[in-house]
Amino acid sequence: MVNHSLHNSQKSESGSIETSDLSRAARALPHFIPEWKYSWVNSVEQLKTLADILSNVKVFSIDTETGGRAQYGETLSTHLSLIQIGFIDKNGQGQTYLVDVRQLERLLSTADDRASNPLLALKAVLENGNIKKVAHNKSFEIEQLAKYGIKLTNTDDTMDMARRARPDLASVTLGACVTEVLGFYLPKEEQTTDWLERPLTKEQIDYARADAEITLILYSRLKELLQEQRPPETDRPEKLLASIRDDYIQSRRLLRESGITVQYALQSAKIRAIENKIRELLEHEFDLTGCDPLKIKTSLGKVLLATRAVTALDVEKLKRQHPEAAEQLLRYEVKRSELRRELRARVYHDPSYTEGQMFAELEQILPVVGRGSMHIKELTLDLDEYYGTEHDRMGTVLSQIDNEFLQRQEITPAALSVLAAHARKYIPELPRNSLPAAALEILDKSFDYISTGMSDEQKNSIRKHNAAIIIELKQTLDNMDKEVDAAIPAEATAAFVKLNDIAGPLFQQPIDLEKPVTELLKALIKERGKQLALLREAGIANSFTVCCVRAANTRGKLEEVIDQRVSKRRVAPLHLKTEAGNVTLSVSRIRTLKYEKLKELYPELAEKLAYQTTTQQELIEFWTKKGISRTAQEKLLKTLWTEQGRSHPSVSIYPRYKLLYTD
Repeated sequence: MVNHSLHNSQKSESGSIETSDLSRAARALPHFIPEWKYSWVNSVEQLKTLADILSNVKVFSIDTETGGRAQYGETLSTHLSLIQIGFIDKNGQGQTYLVDVRQLERLLSTADDRASNPLLALKAVLENGNIKKVAHNKSFEIEQLAKYGIKLTNTDDTMDMARRARPDLASVTLGACVTEVLGFYLPKEEQTTDWLERPLTKEQIDYARADAEITLILYSRLKELLQEQRPPETDRPEKLLASIRDDYIQSRRLLRESGITVQYALQSAKIRAIENKIRELLEHEFDLTGCDPLKIKTSLGKVLLATRAVTALDVEKLKRQHPEAAEQLLRYEVKRSELRRELRARVYHDPSYTEGQMFAELEQILPVVGRGSMHIKELTLDLDEYYGTEHDRMGTVLSQIDNEFLQRQEITPAALSVLAAHARKYIPELPRNSLPAAALEILDKSFDYISTGMSDEQKNSIRKHNAAIIIELKQTLDNMDKEVDAAIPAEATAAFVKLNDIAGPLFQQPIDLEKPVTELLKALIKERGKQLALLREAGIANSFTVCCVRAANTRGKLEEVIDQRVSKRRVAPLHLKTEAGNVTLSVSRIRTLKYEKLKELYPELAEKLAYQTTTQQELIEFWTKKGISRTAQEKLLKTLWTEQGRSHPSVSIYPRYKLLYTD
């Protein structure tokens, strides 16, 4: 492995990395200050009282603080120090209890009762499946409580909930979720302080209180968002399509009315450009060195290039070592693309062999035996009411424009389709070939349309007005392109210039990736932070995401509803037209090879293209029936599936987005 590392330093050769700059926007928000009444639990009697209280609570939050002594080789999670529990009492008041685990352990130690469990009184309520518990990254609390023989049950994880409710989040740490979902800054400086020392400082106590309190508040808000994101309670396709259309319009209105449409689109484009540049750099290094995996770790994150093994069943080994399985499971298969290529070559060289014959024989050799699930291939919403009648008909739009005026600006009618595609580069959700939609979203300007009874002067005025919008749209998009190019750090641009200056691939040398990748990661974190801040500061982050996620969920439900209604025999695409829009669903055809028919029609192709195979799942089922253990099965599979090559390299990018929320 090639491992370029900056050892998590705050400086690299590429220059100073001021990570505090990244969290400036979050720190400018109102700081969350705990307000709930809190009580200490320092004795077994108090712990029993708390357990009695919690047994009558429907839901409570739980959080833990831990510590460890580095001089003894311990980590920060070695010892459980404090448990924070928060809930709303019967009077509607928030209550937080701080369970001092260290003190409870000392009391038992003093009483010469070291074998006793200091948290035994909480065991029943924490394991009660009828009481809801809430934690952020619950696996940590589960791990800590397991040390005391407690199995935390019926626990919702706000980290997982945040991933579903706000899939746009760059980070799902508690601080990130509080900032983006609730609009507060949650200071986390005390997280890595010494939680084993007593007494705890006021800052530590406030930190512990805040985590228990804010976790329950966050839970309540995330539940609301997840509820809002559910698709409509209907199985009527036309109603589902109407819901998708309404969510699209609402999401676009939120951006437009907030005045951030262009900036939000720009940020998305900058993020994509920076990520693509990182991929290009690593793929170039891979082409030169062949290093696999290739890992670059910096204080701002890491990137990884890796390939995966392409494996295939060793048929002869299966026949030798497991003849019974081979006899029962092996079947002939052929790659359809290869068979079609061979038959198409015959069409080309043999005038008597027609394309019709080719398709007929393919159906005999590879007949359809079933279908997969239907999925949406194309969805076109009726947005005339929002963007204007016939907004996506280029011919109609052209008739409303002064083309001579455009040509003086060197914009030809043929270039208008390119311009519409240019706009979709920044807003992929835009309707195809819709200049009025692009103008409304990017310029917040509407086309005017010629109507019956207008004078020539009025018609010419409208055409010039629309032409002026086209010119402004082109200029704006060109300027946006320049801004995206400028988002690539100079260090990365210089690296590519260096590559291009080398005379030919034989003379190319690996380049130092640490500097450009570090700068690219820093730029990526900054631009991602700006994008999130746009929605947050406009006050539409949650509502915008609800529209987008609900539309995606409704789209999935639409596929399921239609798939359930359509005959399992249907293999042709399905076209559905409604007032809200049109949808085309396609379906994958399940085919099976008729090996004997292939041998009958083309014995030479059967010899050349057909191969025997089975699946790992079929082998597992066969061995399970034979009583072979799962461990033995895994060993057998490893011996039977051999590496045939490596896949195309993929690049994974892991910026330290949590730096947006903490120093």
